[in-house]
Amino acid sequence: MPLLAVHFDTSVINFLLKKEKADAEFYTFPYVYSKGTLSNQLSEADFYKKLIERFLTERKVKFSSCDIVVSGFVNPPTLNFEPKLSVGVNDLIHNSEDLLPIFVDNFSIFTKDAVNFGSPFSSDLKLSSENDKSFGEFDYYANLSIYPQIISDDISTQSQIDENISEEVSLTLKVKSGKKVIFTGGRFAQYISNRELNYILMLSLLNECGVYNVFLDRQNAFALYQTAKMYDKDLAINLEESIENSGTIIRTGGSVECLLKGEVGEGRFFEIEKDKILVIPLDSNSHTMLSIKNSILGSLEISVKGGEVGLVFDTRDSNSSIYSNMKMFNESVKQFGDALVGK
Repeated sequence: MPLLAVHFDTSVINFLLKKEKADAEFYTFPYVYSKGTLSNQLSEADFYKKLIERFLTERKVKFSSCDIVVSGFVNPPTLNFEPKLSVGVNDLIHNSEDLLPIFVDNFSIFTKDAVNFGSPFSSDLKLSSENDKSFGEFDYYANLSIYPQIISDDISTQSQIDENISEEVSLTLKVKSGKKVIFTGGRFAQYISNRELNYILMLSLLNECGVYNVFLDRQNAFALYQTAKMYDKDLAINLEESIENSGTIIRTGGSVECLLKGEVGEGRFFEIEKDKILVIPLDSNSHTMLSIKNSILGSLEISVKGGEVGLVFDTRDSNSSIYSNMKMFNESVKQFGDALVGK
């Protein structure tokens, strides 16, 4: 029997369909139910059932002959049919063994140890200036709260949203060194015109010194996979084939000396001063050893995994923000952009 997993995020809806003897298909629907525009036509429950029925019909699968499991951020909506399994983000996080998930949408963040639910109208929402607030920025946040699927192509607007997210959790989010971390949720599942901002937000959320192997989830594949596996433990799906291996992030909290050695040839020695971001493109298939010496991490020799952006050094201390340092921000955008060229 076919299995369909549906994840209801705050701005997108994601699907995972697994037919018998067929590869898994992931699909992102870039809208969610909006009471302001659709309530005079149909209810939220009716909208989501019709959407699921349409998705299955286009793939020649009958609604009645499909096992349907659902998840949601933070919990799935009320539906007018009974799914085989219905779980929230908290269930997904605590059933994850190999990956440490960080769920993020435009105003909220949810991890194993930190939860923050924001609002575009919270008293501590940071707008760039009173003039911007008067001439449209407040209106943008207001519209975003009603129509969460809207996307800004303005890099300053999106970076402002990301800064608000990172500042909300700067003191409560703790990620231990050595973890495989996956950044997921509606913030990353939406289309974004400036991909570099994804990695700057990831850096801003990893505020503990350490070494991290990081993954980026652009289709809520983690939530779909976890939901499906909670229902069918024998389900054969390789999650890492559906997410991006971004590379390795090393947060040092200060200056660092490094020796990078590849498979052949001599090593490359370099020093990075405090309050710098350095991106070194490194292929995911490369075999690279890194020796580092730092006042906080000490002396380490580790095998480094590359990825979409490669090896990233972050030498900021805990009080330094990428967003408030315009020079650092612009240099970071350029470095991540260069690493992503052609990808």
